[in-house]
Amino acid sequence: MDVSFCDKWFRYQKKIIGPLSWKKAKKMDEKGKSYTVIIGNQMHPYCFIEVGLGCYGVRFLDEMKREYLSYTFEEQEDGMLFLIEAIYRKFDGESDTVTNGEVYWFSTDGTVKIDKSKPTSEKAVILEKKADVSKNWEKKPEFGKYENLIKKDR
Repeated sequence: MDVSFCDKWFRYQKKIIGPLSWKKAKKMDEKGKSYTVIIGNQMHPYCFIEVGLGCYGVRFLDEMKREYLSYTFEEQEDGMLFLIEAIYRKFDGESDTVTNGEVYWFSTDGTVKIDKSKPTSEKAVILEKKADVSKNWEKKPEFGKYENLIKKDR
């Protein structure tokens, strides 16, 4: 797995900003500062991870470098992370226009809220249900080891 680091992923231009060496990123991690992990080729990454302030934002990219799937993990007790939000997006052809999407908010008690609103609709459609959220837990990754965090099947 190719892993590299930068200050951030510039979504509009779909490229890295401020490349960081492994050593510099590790120091930032140790100090609790924000940085971004690039998984895969820097020009066409598989995903990127925004690290900072007790959160890990995992952003999966399609072949056009559009964020089609996003996971947000929040640090809990005992070095564990919990997936609190998942966003699925569909795009209009080869454009960056989102045509459909769903947002899922998870609670550790199994409550799941789902927003199935369409971008063109002014009316929100929010559903609430209970679910098994055991797959939402992940051990906080060691620096440089993100295999478990980038699993799509949750």
